[in-house]
Amino acid sequence: MRKGYVHFVRGIYTYCDKHVGEKALFPVFANFWDENGEVEHVSRRDLAILTSKIISRLLDKNILMEIPKDDRSQNPYGLYEILSHETLVRHDDIDEKRMKLLR
Repeated sequence: MRKGYVHFVRGIYTYCDKHVGEKALFPVFANFWDENGEVEHVSRRDLAILTSKIISRLLDKNILMEIPKDDRSQNPYGLYEILSHETLVRHDDIDEKRMKLLR
């Protein structure tokens, strides 16, 4: 699971880097695990816990801001705004080669 987790975190961080100023629901972040092709190794509950921990870290670092739900909203998921921040993921050839080796 270690390789999958590294790619999962990197996917969330990259998304945050590319979508500054936009809003995202909780499942947007959780769906990055699907792209790893390792969903069968992690239960939905564990995936929700992993995603929540990463989001909590991003909230603490003021990279995400939780948007409070209004009374009319029937959506059960949390909504977050991605705030302006320094780049979380460095993109260069060496990093890309390392990530490919981890797959």
